[in-house]
Amino acid sequence: MGRLVVMVVAGLVCLIAAGAPHAARADARWGGADLGVEITASPRTAQPGQPVVYDVRVRNHGPGDAVLPVLTIRLPRDVKIINVNVGECGPGRGTGEVVCRTPRDVHASGTGQVVITGLVRPTAHGPLRAQAELTSQIADPHPENNTAEVVTPVAEGADLAVRLASVARTAPPGGRFAITATVSNLGPKTVRDAYVFLEPRRARFVSAVGARCQEAAGFVGCALPLMSAGTRSLIELTFQAPRRAVDTVGARATVYGGKVGDPRPANNSASMRIAVAPAVKPAVTPAARPAVTPDVKPAVTPAARPAVTSEAAPEVGPDASPGLGAVPAESVGDADRIGGPGHALGGDARRGTAGGEHHAGGRRHAAEQDQSHQRGPDDQRRKPVHSHT
Repeated sequence: MGRLVVMVVAGLVCLIAAGAPHAARADARWGGADLGVEITASPRTAQPGQPVVYDVRVRNHGPGDAVLPVLTIRLPRDVKIINVNVGECGPGRGTGEVVCRTPRDVHASGTGQVVITGLVRPTAHGPLRAQAELTSQIADPHPENNTAEVVTPVAEGADLAVRLASVARTAPPGGRFAITATVSNLGPKTVRDAYVFLEPRRARFVSAVGARCQEAAGFVGCALPLMSAGTRSLIELTFQAPRRAVDTVGARATVYGGKVGDPRPANNSASMRIAVAPAVKPAVTPAARPAVTPDVKPAVTPAARPAVTSEAAPEVGPDASPGLGAVPAESVGDADRIGGPGHALGGDARRGTAGGEHHAGGRRHAAEQDQSHQRGPDDQRRKPVHSHT
């Protein structure tokens, strides 16, 4: 057991003394491995704010195998790495460096490819320089093709801007409302393929005027006509608010060019919110009406009637015709009874009470009797005196 440990320690000492391994030379024992690398960029002219794709291809021209080759790709700082299609690739020493380590040898005539997708920063001015380098643990008889570089200019682009506006500040539940999208090209380049994408917020797209718009997957895409520098385009969009109870509705819009980049993307987006509330009906104020009061009828004052007193009837003169007023009040009623005090059939009919007036003799007869008794001596002289003898 002790002898085995001594042999392992001796082996490690010999390895350290020998130092780090160097790349093997291309000789009859190892053979040669002529490695080559190429890199291209698309598009050939980069646009600010637009993607750029780097395609890196490697090849072993032989005649021997490439031992564990390593590919290193360095991108410019104005390009932000979005995706790398090879799993063996990872970040290197810098933010723009990608290192791809092959876990096995590459045989002669073997090839490989790495695709990196990046996004050109809006502030990039160019040119953009990208490099690729391929190495192996075996010496390369032609090292001149082990590195490659691509230079990509950056265009000026066109500054597109979008604004949203609406006349209505509120929309009724289930009602329609309109939003105006104003797209401006602030230049300097002409945009032939400008697009506006809208994301409705709790609203349903109905129609649009001023652009070709279609709805798909919850978004509304509008294709604009050619826009020269300094021009504007208006899009009238109609939406419908939901019938259920919500607080606000609206949309968010983003404009961009398909091929021309935008150096100032801060004004590429806009949003609009509209409150949802039932329509407020104006208060109906009834017309002023006069106060309805009951008709006040004038107090009906009966005509003044003489007070009925029980004074004794004045003495009736010769020419006077006694009326009802001369009848004592207490005699009324008894005169209607047969045998009553004032009836013609009872009592003293000479006094001419009310009951006697209703008899055959009537009032005239009673009056005549009264007059005959009240005549003076002169009146009696005028009548002939009958003698009973």
